[in-house]
Amino acid sequence: MGENCIVFIDWALFLLIPVILFGLALTVWVIVDACLLPGMVRNWNAKLEQSLIEQIAALRSPAGFTKPGADGLGEGSRPLDI
Repeated sequence: MGENCIVFIDWALFLLIPVILFGLALTVWVIVDACLLPGMVRNWNAKLEQSLIEQIAALRSPAGFTKPGADGLGEGSRPLDI
């Protein structure tokens, strides 16, 4: 009876040690991830925002288009047809 109990305790400890190690590793991973994630998201958002601004700027000012002055003329060319 006592011998079976010792074998059971040995197996329980043998199985418990990897569970504890994986639990500690997972805890460290979650803590590090929680600290790194906001910076990664902020960086990704900044890159995306810059890309969108560049795309909007490219679409808003097509090549060859001149803004009219106060007299309604484009930069010295001809009156705009309105």
